[in-house]
Amino acid sequence: MGRLDEAAGHYRRSVELFDLAGDRFGKVFPLCGLGDLFVARGDRDAARETYAQALRISREMDANPRTAELEDRLSNL
Repeated sequence: MGRLDEAAGHYRRSVELFDLAGDRFGKVFPLCGLGDLFVARGDRDAARETYAQALRISREMDANPRTAELEDRLSNL
């Protein structure tokens, strides 16, 4: 699990950097990775929350392919 913890830190830092850069859509990618990491850990609630956050941004940005992917990930939880 140590590598997953390290990866989670990197994903979180990426989200922070996209925030600082004002790149809302860029945040979707590390949020997806973080959601996948939560799934790998078995933390479905955290995965659901993280995917939902990414989905909200994706819908706001009208990013249809990413939106469909996130809807699929959420439906499989």
